[in-house]
Amino acid sequence: MNGYRRASVDSVDKKSVQITDLEDGQPCLQCGETCPGFSPHTWRKNCTSCKCPKEAHDVCHEEWVSVRARLGLKGDGPNNYIGFEPRERGLAWAPPGLPPNKVEEYFSMLPEISVPRLGTPGERHRDRQLATQLPKQDLARAYCRHLESQHAASADDFMAARNEIALDIGSVQDVVERGHECGVCHELLKYGSIAVMASKLGVLYHPACFQCAHCHELLVDLAYCVHDDILYCERHYAERLKPRCAACDEIPRKTIQVTSGNICSE
Repeated sequence: MNGYRRASVDSVDKKSVQITDLEDGQPCLQCGETCPGFSPHTWRKNCTSCKCPKEAHDVCHEEWVSVRARLGLKGDGPNNYIGFEPRERGLAWAPPGLPPNKVEEYFSMLPEISVPRLGTPGERHRDRQLATQLPKQDLARAYCRHLESQHAASADDFMAARNEIALDIGSVQDVVERGHECGVCHELLKYGSIAVMASKLGVLYHPACFQCAHCHELLVDLAYCVHDDILYCERHYAERLKPRCAACDEIPRKTIQVTSGNICSE
């Protein structure tokens, strides 16, 4: 991809999330040509070539299962496309359950960088947001490199509770009743317009307002978590509850505090 070497496929059991990173050799968006390409550190998330974090590079990954399955969510949900596949329309992703004639209307309500048209900066932006907002080590224990066996059950409990209580995927739908306010800007939603429903809260949002309260990025592929009735991406939801290691980017069992942040103590 883009002339760079492809990362190896991660192997996990059939019950786990399976995500393939395409990261080795990808160019740094901060350093430009001074970085020869992303070279992963053995335990830090930084590039050994330029020292920038992985998410500063043009990394992407391929999903081998549906979004709901990747996140470990139960139930059917709006999981199917109606009469089209996104790539047939030149898109890397489109909201499931949305009729074809509504797809362009939905994307017209978003910033251009958030429209994942194939071969455009929007597609690469989505890839980076998937890696940033939905870090694979948060989604399945198989990707946790520094989790000791005695803490495996605790990690499984945390992921299961998150999936049951907080994690979901928003659904795009028409506003069929008057008087609804957007859950973020509190402006009235136009009758007949498109909105995003967060079923965990029973609240509608303008598509451009459906974003993480911490990083203020649009929630990639509409995946969100709820904490104290506030929307977060999965990364920042997890960090509301547990400290994240500044070196390896995992949610550790134990941490030590240093001037640059939390570091795994195990």
